[in-house]
Amino acid sequence: SSQLEKIPDYSPQIKSFTVESDTIPLPRPFKNDAVFAGWYLNENFTGIPIYEIPKGTSTNMILYAKWK
Repeated sequence: SSQLEKIPDYSPQIKSFTVESDTIPLPRPFKNDAVFAGWYLNENFTGIPIYEIPKGTSTNMILYAKWK
């Protein structure tokens, strides 16, 4: 199975999935002092945010939460 490595402690955790898993909507975490702006595949928050892991995904992912 594939692994997600950087879901922060303040949100529900998705620890693994398989290529056969249904599409997984990613959690929208909450912090009192910031607004969640999406999950990104890089720590520079470039590209478009992702909000789900599509069915058929077979690669490991490290996700970074962007806050405003």
